[in-house]
Amino acid sequence: MASRPPLDTLTTLTTNETWILHSICAVCVTLLVQTLQGDGAPLTISLAFSGLAFATTYALIRWLGASFMRVGLKGKDMSKVRKIEMCVE
Repeated sequence: MASRPPLDTLTTLTTNETWILHSICAVCVTLLVQTLQGDGAPLTISLAFSGLAFATTYALIRWLGASFMRVGLKGKDMSKVRKIEMCVE
C-alpha cells in the first residue's frame, strides 16, 4: 500500500492549480463584466457563475480537507448500509 502524504501537504494548492484557478476566475469575471455591459445573456452569466463556484469549491476542498479528515469526515457514504470509507490513493 502506498504511503499517504501528510495532511499539511494536502492543504496547499500547487502552482499549476493556482494558475489554472486564477485563469478560470479571470475568464469568468471578464465574461460577467462583458455580458452585464451588453444585453445580459442569462446563459453566459450562468456559465460564468458556475466557473467561479467551481474554482471556489475546488480551493476550499483543498484548504479545508485536512480539517474534515481530522474530524472524521473522510468520504464515508452515510446513505449506504455498508459504510465503506472512500479515499484516493
